[in-house]
Amino acid sequence: MEITEGKRLAKLLLCRMGESPEKKTPYVEASFEFTENGKREALCYAAFLTEETIKFQRPFMINVLGWNQSREIDPTTKVFTDPKAFAYGKEVEIEVVIEENTANNGTIYRNPKIKSVRNIGGGNFVGISPERVKSAFDLLGAKPAGATSKSTAHIEPQFNSEETLPF
Repeated sequence: MEITEGKRLAKLLLCRMGESPEKKTPYVEASFEFTENGKREALCYAAFLTEETIKFQRPFMINVLGWNQSREIDPTTKVFTDPKAFAYGKEVEIEVVIEENTANNGTIYRNPKIKSVRNIGGGNFVGISPERVKSAFDLLGAKPAGATSKSTAHIEPQFNSEETLPF
């Protein structure tokens, strides 16, 4: 069976530095492992690092890939030598697309490619400090639990403590 298009969960296996052959643009290549029809598969995603892309690649590398800003790489393999340089083993959501390429002889090749990598639940989500939560609720005019307000409406949370949080 071949890899199909769609979103799926995958684990971060390895990150290494690379450089595009023509333009010499540096990139971080992240390898992800997932299961497709009961078979272990792996695909890579390249995060190109240019002045234009750094504004979103840096948060992606830190918040999604778990980069600790380590810069030490093996000179031969270009793999980051710090075992905690990235959140290896972290489960993320990848979106796979199939690219069709036609060779000079007319043969059509279908190649799976990672279109996007996101935290489970989406985006470059990161937690928020209790201070920022309080500040945000203060902006909304929300009252702490137990405080009186002019409204008599009360809504019970729809969360069963036996369940896991959705984020």
